[in-house]
Amino acid sequence: MKADAKPTRRRSRRGSSWRHPNDAQVRVPRKTAAAIAVMEMGVTDYRVIAEAVGLEVDEVKQIDLATEGPVRRLGVQGIPAGEFFNLRTTICCPKCGAKVTIAPCVACSSRKTA
Repeated sequence: MKADAKPTRRRSRRGSSWRHPNDAQVRVPRKTAAAIAVMEMGVTDYRVIAEAVGLEVDEVKQIDLATEGPVRRLGVQGIPAGEFFNLRTTICCPKCGAKVTIAPCVACSSRKTA
């Protein structure tokens, strides 16, 4: 390796977009997909969702009320099995009561497949 060569910097995934693995037309910001995953867990409080994924409460409300476009399509199709999103804060899963930092809840997801 050359002495003057700069090391390659790994790109952060936080600001990147997320694409549905089975539907190439669904491409949304990663935080939007994470918010939908938290909503699918059964969390309904916009403030809790916003803190967990790093969005504003108004943005979470817009995601939940989307009527068209890729956000609505993802909301209808749902987050596919095997896709998980890291959360900024710990939240309580409303289904099983586990404290989770990943959405959707791994404990509930593993019960579905068992």
